[in-house]
This record gives sequence, C-alpha cells and structure tokens, in this order.
Amino acid sequence: MNSASGRTHSCGHTHAARDAVRGSFDRKTGTVGIGVADVAAGVVIGLAAILAAPGVQATPLTIVNPGFEADVQNEGGFSFSATGWTVSGTAGTFRPIFPATYSFNPGFNSDNVGYFNWTSAGSSLAQTLGDTFSAGLDYTLTFNVGDRLDRCWLDGSFAAIYAGTPLTIVKQQVLVNSGNDDCQSGQFEFFDTQTLSLSASEAAAYVGQPIGIIFGFSPAPGLIGDQANIDNVSLNASTIPAPATLALLLAGVLGPAVTARRRRAQAPR
Repeated sequence: MNSASGRTHSCGHTHAARDAVRGSFDRKTGTVGIGVADVAAGVVIGLAAILAAPGVQATPLTIVNPGFEADVQNEGGFSFSATGWTVSGTAGTFRPIFPATYSFNPGFNSDNVGYFNWTSAGSSLAQTLGDTFSAGLDYTLTFNVGDRLDRCWLDGSFAAIYAGTPLTIVKQQVLVNSGNDDCQSGQFEFFDTQTLSLSASEAAAYVGQPIGIIFGFSPAPGLIGDQANIDNVSLNASTIPAPATLALLLAGVLGPAVTARRRRAQAPR
C-alpha cells in the first residue's frame, strides 16, 4: 500500500511537472492551462516578428546650404548674408583661418561656418523649410556649434525649431559652449555636435504648418559675449512604431499558446 501510494505520489508529481511545461486541459471544467513551452514558443515568435518589423524610420528634411559653403569666402573673409538663410542683425557666413587668429579645435571639417554676433537688438540665422509638420513624427535638429579662439562666447545663444510665418517658436534650447575658457587668448575652443529633439506630442498643435529652424541670440540683462558659430545643420523626421512592436510581441506570446491549447483540447486522451 505504501509502495503503491508512493508510486501514485510520484506519478502525480510527474504529471504536474509535465503539465507545467506542456500545459493541461481539464475535461470536466473545460479549463485550459498554458504551459511554459507555449509561452516560450510565443516569445520566440514574437521576438522574431519584432526583429523582422521596421525600426525607427528617419527621413532627412531638405535644408538649403546646411554647411554654409554656398557663399565662397577667402580665409578670414565674411559676409552679412548666407544663401538660403534669413539673416537678422549682425550674422552671415564666415571662413576661419587655420590655424591662426581665427581658429577652432581640430575636428571641424569644412571651410565656412554660419555666425551671429552680439547686437543690442539680437541677431539670428533662420530658414523656413519646404516641409510641414506631420502627425505622429518626431523631429531631431543636429548641428555643430563652436566658439572662436579670438572672441568671447555669446551667452544666451540658442537653437530652435519654429512653425509658420511669422514664426512661432515650438521648442528651443540654449547652445552650450564646451570650450576651455570663453575669452582667454590662446585657448582653443571646441567645435562639437549638439541636438534639439521635438516629440510628436510637442509638435501636434502645429500639424500642417511650415517647419523652420533658427539659430540666434536674444539680448537680455547680464548676457555678454561676441559671437557664436554653427555648421553642418540637419533636421530628421522619424517614426517610432512602439505600439505596433508591443502588439507583435503580445500576438507572438498569446497566439501560439491559444492555438496549442485548442489542439490539445480537441485531441483524444
């Protein structure tokens, strides 16, 4: 009796372990149990579907003269204009001398930059693109920003994405000077990459309006400096299919599990 009980007890454990892995079906109640194997298979299929699905889709928007190379300048030369850009105040195209009075840290790889100087009324470089804000798209503005070796960094410099004409600022951020010393002679200043990100929700109120970008300086008490420089400007619109990806994973997990349960429920035992 004890040995029989032992066998029954052992067999019960065996069946329980099998059901935990394979799943089970109670004919009396019609209850279906999903096993580890079903879930594992579903996860594998779901992950495979995610990997096969397209990820972030980024589309570059057209910017006229994004590197400020359209206006030919001699070394040290500058102009109060920049093809494709609307200039306000003291701003335009500048070609530094390398390596001399007008110098930037190595890593800068083109002839010209865009510049804007301190003025009592402010100064800027702006461009309205040929695209309009679209629903469900995120926008990323990427650019190089630098400080001249022989000039002080312009505090209060900013980059912004705007909508419409006349422009309405949608989002802006202060430009960061990563140089060693704003005004110290002989100190190289870095020319590095910065970004401004605008989410689809932040842009939702401006759908259908023209997209624009602006770099500039707005005078305010306590803000000092001489000049800021920008280069290699780009703006990308992108979609991130996160809800669709989650749906694929859930479908992958639940679909095979439900199908497996149905097959087991229909099979004779």
